[in-house]
Amino acid sequence: MHSFEGYHCPVCMGRFFEDDDIVVCPICGTPHHRDCYASLGHCANEEKHASGYVWEPPQKQTPPAGDSARGHICRNCGKQSSGDILFCPYCGHPFIEQGAGGPGPGAPFAGQFGGYAQVDPLGGVNPASQIEGVPVTDVASFVSVNTPRYIPRFKSMAERKSKTGWNWAAFLSMLFSMPFWFFYRKDYKMGIVATCCNLLCGVLAAPMTAAIYSISPSGANYMTMVQIIAENLQQLGVLPIILAGAGSALSIAAAVLFGLFSDYFYKAHTIKTLQAIQKDAGVEDKKAAIAQKGGVNLVLPLAISLAVNFLSGMVPALFMLS
Repeated sequence: MHSFEGYHCPVCMGRFFEDDDIVVCPICGTPHHRDCYASLGHCANEEKHASGYVWEPPQKQTPPAGDSARGHICRNCGKQSSGDILFCPYCGHPFIEQGAGGPGPGAPFAGQFGGYAQVDPLGGVNPASQIEGVPVTDVASFVSVNTPRYIPRFKSMAERKSKTGWNWAAFLSMLFSMPFWFFYRKDYKMGIVATCCNLLCGVLAAPMTAAIYSISPSGANYMTMVQIIAENLQQLGVLPIILAGAGSALSIAAAVLFGLFSDYFYKAHTIKTLQAIQKDAGVEDKKAAIAQKGGVNLVLPLAISLAVNFLSGMVPALFMLS
């Protein structure tokens, strides 16, 4: 019988040990933990069967010497798994780092007293579970930042078939005309939609802004400008006031809508991208693709926000010159 010790389960990514209960796909030969195969309900490489895929042993990764080579023994179910995973692949219980004496009362909160705090990167979601057919571990790798918030939220939204939630980051970025959140999360299509919405609000407000500057003395402070506007409403004109009101209403409405639906849009983007990666890439290519397409972008959001604010400031200047 072939030994799978040292290879990895494609569901939980945990390393196989000699005494693990392993089942092999009768079609392609892919080994799985028995419980992982049962939780998935089919072979992890089922979508490749039609093309005649046959599992071939990858190069083994030799575990480090010492006690950690045998990995963790789960305190919840008592089963043993590899030392390079954060959760038990059998029951989902987190492996909490501990000293020789074991954790004392309140150990997960020890960071308050000079130790460290244990954070569950999956927010309590079973690492062997899936979100809309995608392994939750892949979703966590794709999200990368703030996974304790997004993983349980995505899981709950998928199970309840819900499209609404509340995302303060998306709401505030839209409210202050800095559409950085979607670009930060690499959802560029929705980022373009948010940017266009912010620019439209700026265009609607431009005639009013230009009219205000045309009647305001140089160096006027905010209170002076408010007083001048109140005294010269007729001079400003009806149309600029209406357009500015429409722009403000649109800005607030867009901020609320993005606050409500941004988590759903981001989940849809994440799942769609991962399904495409899962379909087209091998195991190693999949990791590289997730690293490339997932995670966050720190530079582009700032550049886009600065560009939007610059263009919003240029539009009133064009009205003043015309």
